[in-house]
Amino acid sequence: MIYNISKKTKFLISVLIFLISCENNSEPVNCLDVIINVADQKGRYNDKVFTGTCNAFSVSGNLLEKRKFKKGVMSGEQIGYYESGATRYLGNKKKGEIHGSYIGYHENGNKQAEGRFKMGYYDGKWLFYDENGKLTETKTYLRGKEIK
Repeated sequence: MIYNISKKTKFLISVLIFLISCENNSEPVNCLDVIINVADQKGRYNDKVFTGTCNAFSVSGNLLEKRKFKKGVMSGEQIGYYESGATRYLGNKKKGEIHGSYIGYHENGNKQAEGRFKMGYYDGKWLFYDENGKLTETKTYLRGKEIK
């Protein structure tokens, strides 16, 4: 018996097989289980390139970071926490580098710093605050170097 399968059907089957074969964890895993391969610097979980979220914990078991990976590289929103559970920072990574908006917090919940990163470097206007939330300093950066 010979089946006549259209190119469109073959393409859709190929895409479906690819998507099924990709490791995409909807539930967060422990970051200790995501192994970074030295050769290609990609995170792997269960011997597959990791896409998903992992959680990093302190020695006492408290959540310290939520890290997102895409195709084995940290990408997307990254969240850090103090041992107390208070948010330490909200940031982003792109291709493994800190990139995009960033807000750092004092443990009491007040802002500590606010600005943007561009591929790992401070970029643009940054605001710095004391523990009471009072603006203490404003700096401007270009590719990580202070210009104002």
